[in-house]
Order: sequence, then C-alpha cells, then structure tokens
Amino acid sequence: MYLAKTRVQPGVEYPGEMLTSALCSELSKQPGLEVICAPDLGPMLAFASQQSLVGQTSPVTANLEKRLSQVRFVIVATLERRGTDELALTVGVHDKDPASE
Repeated sequence: MYLAKTRVQPGVEYPGEMLTSALCSELSKQPGLEVICAPDLGPMLAFASQQSLVGQTSPVTANLEKRLSQVRFVIVATLERRGTDELALTVGVHDKDPASE
C-alpha cells in the first residue's frame, strides 16, 4: 500500500509530514503489510533521477518500480479543525484499481 502525504487543512498549524511518518511507522509494524510512504518516495525518486542523468540505473530504482507496480491500496489522511479545541484526523483507504471495488 502507498501512504500519501497527510493533507492539513489551512489554519491548522501541525506538520503533515510528521503525521504521515508516524502513520507509516505504525502501519509498517503490521506483519505481512508492505507500506510505501510519501516522505520516503521523494528521496528515492531524486536518487533515481540523478542516476538516469548519468546514464545509469540502480537496483534501488528497479526495486522501487516493482514495489510501486504492486501497490493496490492508497491511504489518504486529512487533518482538520473541528471547533476551537478539537482536531480530527480522517483516514481513508482507496483501491488503486477502481474496477476491483
């Protein structure tokens, strides 16, 4: 599964990337569940891009492509304010292939 970066509602002063990392860490502890996290994907893609600029490929790039092709579920989380003293974290799981829903 792929965990997208947590969206934070405007006006909520809380780092979405920190929430995403915490969610990812907890999900990764589940046996048999492979999680690709948005904060990790950026550096991997940057590395792959640098490799391709010099005409090289790496096992990291091939492995990333394989893992991304096997993603079935996408997790999207949103942090929003409800009232003056309450924050709500909404998490949704979406099937990457709408035909299989």
